[in-house]
Amino acid sequence: MRFKALAFFCIGSLALAAPNPEAHDAGNSSINTPQMFGAIGDGARHPISKTDLDAHAGKWVGAIGDGARHPISKTDLDAHAGKWVGTYVVGDEWDYIGLQEAIYASARSLYLPPGNYLVNKAPTVTQLKGATIYGAGRLMTIITSTFAGPAFQTNGCWYTQFTGIQFTGTTPHDGAVFELDGNYDGTNQQGVQANTFKDCLFDGHAVVKYGLALVRRGGNKAQGSENLFLNCHFQSSKTAGVYINGYNALQNTFIGGNIQSCLNGIYVEAGSINVDSMGFQNGFQSQIEHHGFDIVLRNSADDHSSVRNCRTESACFIDSGNNHYVVLDNNNVVNAAEEWTAGHAYAQGAITRGRTGGNGNGHLHVAMSGGTSGASEPQWPGSGVLATGTIVAGTDTLSVSDPALNKETAKNYGVIVYGAGNDGAPLYSTLHKFMGNERWQLADKAATAASNVPVRIGPLVSDGGTRWMHYEYDEARTNATVAVTNNTFKWGRTRFGGGVIANNSFARADGFLSTVRQLQGGYSQAIVVNNHVTPNGGWNTGITLFSGPASGFGAEYPNVFGLVNTALLFMGGAEPGGNIVAKVSSEGDSQFRHIGGGGPSPTVSVAAAAGKGAIASLAANSTDLAGQISITTGENPTAGEVATLTFHRPYGAAPFPQICAAGTNASRVITSVHVTATPAAMALVADVTLPASTKLEINDQNLGQ
Repeated sequence: MRFKALAFFCIGSLALAAPNPEAHDAGNSSINTPQMFGAIGDGARHPISKTDLDAHAGKWVGAIGDGARHPISKTDLDAHAGKWVGTYVVGDEWDYIGLQEAIYASARSLYLPPGNYLVNKAPTVTQLKGATIYGAGRLMTIITSTFAGPAFQTNGCWYTQFTGIQFTGTTPHDGAVFELDGNYDGTNQQGVQANTFKDCLFDGHAVVKYGLALVRRGGNKAQGSENLFLNCHFQSSKTAGVYINGYNALQNTFIGGNIQSCLNGIYVEAGSINVDSMGFQNGFQSQIEHHGFDIVLRNSADDHSSVRNCRTESACFIDSGNNHYVVLDNNNVVNAAEEWTAGHAYAQGAITRGRTGGNGNGHLHVAMSGGTSGASEPQWPGSGVLATGTIVAGTDTLSVSDPALNKETAKNYGVIVYGAGNDGAPLYSTLHKFMGNERWQLADKAATAASNVPVRIGPLVSDGGTRWMHYEYDEARTNATVAVTNNTFKWGRTRFGGGVIANNSFARADGFLSTVRQLQGGYSQAIVVNNHVTPNGGWNTGITLFSGPASGFGAEYPNVFGLVNTALLFMGGAEPGGNIVAKVSSEGDSQFRHIGGGGPSPTVSVAAAAGKGAIASLAANSTDLAGQISITTGENPTAGEVATLTFHRPYGAAPFPQICAAGTNASRVITSVHVTATPAAMALVADVTLPASTKLEINDQNLGQ
C-alpha cells in the first residue's frame, strides 16, 4: 500500500494546545488529525495488506474517509492487540477506529480533513473540556453513521467548539445524528455546558428521528445550558431538527442557519431557547397533516424564550404550551397553500384554499379522493372536528370520542385517521355506519394499527371528480402571556394567550386573535396596539351538524383586550365575530375617531299598532350597532308596538338601545315613543296613537355585549 507521504505517530498522552488551522504538519502542528493515524480521504479505496500491518504495528490507527466501507478483519485485530486504546471487533469500520483513536489521542484540538468517514459505531468524546474539533467545511468533512445510532456523541462536554463538519445518518433509529449529552450512563458526572457549533450540518436523511439532540438521555442531570449554534443547518429529520429535553437546558441560542424538511424545527420538551435570524422551510402540507411547527415549546412558565428576525416558509410557525413565556419579534411568515383551480387534477390528500371563500384564518380543504376539479368553485364544506381515535390493522371499526360524533347524523362524513394507512400514511375514508358506544364502521379498512391518534371528521362537498373536506390549522399559538411585535402573519389562524400584541400585520385573518382554548382561568389580559388586520371575505358554510369555525375575539373563551390605534379592514362582507369588551382604568379615558358597525344588516318588521297597510324599511348601511328605521303608518294606528328590529347576530345580553328623530314628522312624536330590547331584537313602542299614513324616520343605536 502506498501512503502518499503520510506520517504515522504512536498514540500517547498529549497536552492541550492552541488550535493551529493553518499548519497541519505532523512534526510541528499542535493539532491531531485522523490522517496522523492512517487516514487518506482521497476518494479511492486503499485496502491494507499484511505487510502494512506488520510494518506499522503499534504506530497508527487507520481512518480512510473515502465514503466506502472498510471493515477490519481478525488479522487486523490480532496485529494491533494492545496497541489501540479502544476495544474493537471484526467488522468495525477503519474510519470509526481512526476517528475514535484520534479522539483518545487528543487532549487537544482535532482537525478532520476533507472526506466522508463511515462509522458503524458512534465516535464518542468523554469528559471533554475546552477543546476544538473542526473540519474543512460542512460539505467537505462528513461523518456518516451506517448503523442505528448517532454519527457522533458526547458523554460530558464543556466549553468545546465544533466547526465545519457534517453529521449524517442513513439508518432509521429513534435517536439523533448528533447526541450532545452527558451524565447519562453512570460512568461520569460531567454534563453539557457552553459549547459552540459553527457552520455544521446535521442531516437525518428522512430516516433518523432528530438532527441534534441536547441532553435527550441525561435530562436534568446533564445540565445542557448556554450552548451556541452559529449558522448551522438541520435537515431531513423525521421528528425535529433539534430536540431539547432538560429543565436545566436553558439559554441555548441559535443565530442564523436554517431548518428544512423536518416535521418540527426546534422541539423543546424542557428548557429554553433564543432564536435569531433563522430560516425555516419545513413544508406546508406535511406540517398540517402531522401537526408540526417550526418552534415547539412544551415546558413550564419559569422558562422564557424568544424568536426574533426569522423567516419561515412553513405552514405552522410556533406552538408554545404549558404557560411557557415567549417573545416573538420581527418574524416573517410567507407560507401559502395552493389556490383551488378549475379543471385541475388533485391527488388524494392534496390541500387547497378557496378563491372567493373558504380561506384565510387557517381554513383549507383536503381532497378525500383523487380526481379532477369541476368548472366552478364549490360551496366549501363547513367545519368538522378534530378528535382522537383508535383502529386495529385490518379492521374498519374506529373508536372515536366526541359528543358530536356519537350519533347517526354524522353518517357519510369524511374521516382521516392519521397513521392508519399504508406504511403509516393517513387513512382517508367515510363514516359508514354508527355502531353505538362511540364506535363507527368505516367504508375502508386500516392498513396499520393506530392508537390514540388524531382523527379529523367533517362534511364533504363534491367538486367534479373529487370531494373536499374542511381543514383548519394554527399558524401561531401560545397559551401564556407573550410579546408579539412587528411580525407578519399570513394564512393560518393566530391564537395568543394575552400579553402585548403590537405593530403586526395579520393578512387574511378573519379570526384575528381567536382565543386559545387552553387558557387557564376566565380572562387573559391583552393590549393590542397599532396592528394592521385584513380579513379575507368571511366564512361560508351552510352545514348544520357542526358550527362554523370560531372567529373574531371569541366570546366563548373571553379575553379582555385594550385596542389602541388598531385598524380593522373588513373586506368582501367579512364581519368580526363575538364581542369586544374595552376595559378602562378608573381614572383613564378612551378615544376613538369613529365607532362603526359592520356585517349583514338586521331585519325590520311592522307590528299591529302601526295600522293596516303599514310598511317599514332600513337604510342601506344599517347594522346591528346603528342604523335608520323608516316606518310609514297605515290605517287606524293605535298605541303599542309599531315595529321590531331583529339583530343579525344576537347580543350576549339585552343591549341598551337609543333612538332619535331623523325627520320632521318623527320629531313631533319622538317623545311619545320608547324602546324595549331583548338579546335578539329591539322594539319601538308608541305610548299614544300615531298619525295615520305618516312616514317616520328614526335613527337607532344599540350598545351592549
